[in-house]
Amino acid sequence: MSVAFKDGFAKGFAFAVPEAFADSLTQEDKIKPERFNPGDVFYESVDGYKLEWGQYLKKGERVIQVAGYDKTDLVIKILKPNKKNTELEEIESRNVSPEQLLQILKEGL
Repeated sequence: MSVAFKDGFAKGFAFAVPEAFADSLTQEDKIKPERFNPGDVFYESVDGYKLEWGQYLKKGERVIQVAGYDKTDLVIKILKPNKKNTELEEIESRNVSPEQLLQILKEGL
């Protein structure tokens, strides 16, 4: 799969995917779960990478965090700011294939 990047982020994606993930997303063969690491984070917009943390939390956007993986799937956490906009809280956990994660990053939740 070919992923184009513009200004440091994947072009046309619903979530801001930094170019640092280019190798993880552009495999000639099947994308492997081990290409992602626990703690990898994808913000719903580039503001997650550009704003001060407190300002970003006030936007109320969701965040995807890779929590772990096994031989075939990734465990992702979907997070959002708490009611006071002081920290992220988990709203859902999912087991997804790398291809499903790519689809979520491209199309949104």
